[in-house]
Amino acid sequence: MLKLISKNKTFIIPYVLILITGLIFILLYSKAEIHLFINRFHSPLFDTVFRYITHLGSGIAAAVIAIFLLFAKIRYSIILSLSAITSGIIVQLLKRFVFPGLERPVIFFRDLAELYVIQDINLHAHYSFPSGHSVTAFIIFGTIAFISEWESVKVITLLAAIIVSFSRVYLSQHFLGDILAGSALGMLVLIFFYWYFHILKINWINQSIQNSFRSARK
Repeated sequence: MLKLISKNKTFIIPYVLILITGLIFILLYSKAEIHLFINRFHSPLFDTVFRYITHLGSGIAAAVIAIFLLFAKIRYSIILSLSAITSGIIVQLLKRFVFPGLERPVIFFRDLAELYVIQDINLHAHYSFPSGHSVTAFIIFGTIAFISEWESVKVITLLAAIIVSFSRVYLSQHFLGDILAGSALGMLVLIFFYWYFHILKINWINQSIQNSFRSARK
C-alpha cells in the first residue's frame, strides 16, 4: 500500500493538498456562499467546455475506458470496473438512505437566489451528496495515473479529474462538498482495489485480453 502511494505521489500528494484546501473553505464558509461565489464566474467558452467534459465522469465513460484497458492488462480493466461498480453502489446508498434530504443547487437556491445556469442542461433536483461523477472521474483518471510510469501523465490525469469534478459545481449540479466527498470516496475505493489486485497472484489477469486468448488456444 505504501509502495503504491509512494509511486503515485505526484498524483496523490497534490490531490490531498487540494482536498484539505477545499475542506478548509467548507469550514470557513457556507455551501451557499461558496456556490454563489463560483456561480459568478462564467463565459460561453466555459459553458461549452464544462457542458461536454462533465460526461467524462459518467458510467459510460468508465465502461469505455475499462474496455480499452483490456488490451493493456486485464487486471487494469478489472480494477477500474470493480472500483466503479463498488463506489457506484456506495454512492447510491449514501444518496438515498443516509443523505436523502440533501437538495441540489437548483432546488436549494429556488427561493434564495437566482443562479446562472446553462440552457438545455437537465438540472437534477435531489440526492446531492456525494457526487457520483466526481467518484467516477477520480477512478478513471486515477487508474490511468496509477498504471502510467510517466510523471507528466499523473499530473495531467489529476488535472483532468479535478476539472471534470469541478464541472459539476460549474453546472450547478452539485455543491463543493459533494465533489470533495465524491473524489475522496473514488480514491479510497480505487487504492483498495489497485492494492488488492497487485498482491493477488493470478497470472492470467496480468495479460492483455488478446494474449489471454492466444494462451487459451495453445
